[in-house]
Formats: sequence, C-alpha cells, structure tokens
Amino acid sequence: MGLEIVVKDIQEGARAEVSRIKAEGDAKASEIINEAKEIQKKTLGDSLAKAEEDLQSLHQQVISSANLEVKRINFSILCWQYRFYWRNCSGKRGQDSQVRFHIRFNPEKRL
Repeated sequence: MGLEIVVKDIQEGARAEVSRIKAEGDAKASEIINEAKEIQKKTLGDSLAKAEEDLQSLHQQVISSANLEVKRINFSILCWQYRFYWRNCSGKRGQDSQVRFHIRFNPEKRL
C-alpha cells in the first residue's frame, strides 16, 4: 500500500510537469505564429507597394509610347500633306496657293 502512494505522487508530479511544459510550448508556438503573421503582413505590404510602383512605371511607359506613336503619325501625315501640296500646288504662285498652304498646314489658325 505505501508503494502505491509513492507511485501516485510521482505520476501526479509528472502530469503537472507535462502540463507546465505543454503550456510553455503552446505559449512559444503562439508567439512564433504571431511573429510570422507580422512578418507576412509586412512582406505583403512591401510586395503590394512594389507592385503598385511597377504598375505606375508601366503605365507611364505605355503613355510615353502612345504619345510617341501619335507624334510619329502626325509627322507622317504632315509629310504626306507637304508632298501633296507641292505636287498639286507648287506650280501656282499666287494668293490662292498661299491660302491653301496656310489652311492645310495650320488648321488651328484659319485666315
């Protein structure tokens, strides 16, 4: 009988030790998980900021490219108009050809 009491005391002590170790482990695991979540949030925020900067840069490149293409097309049209004018109006030296040239090459400044 006396031996059973000693065994029960040892078992209770062991169970208490196991409970304490388990509680410490759970607390440490919770702390690690919370740190990982914070790091994940920071990393995600940095990634989103970088993606936004890349998107703005790409947007600016597309706009610049489109503006350059518009200028190229306008220059091509201007060259075409210039060739057309000189083919059709170069022999005429008078007020009429000057008016046509002014209207054709300066459409926003009408006489």
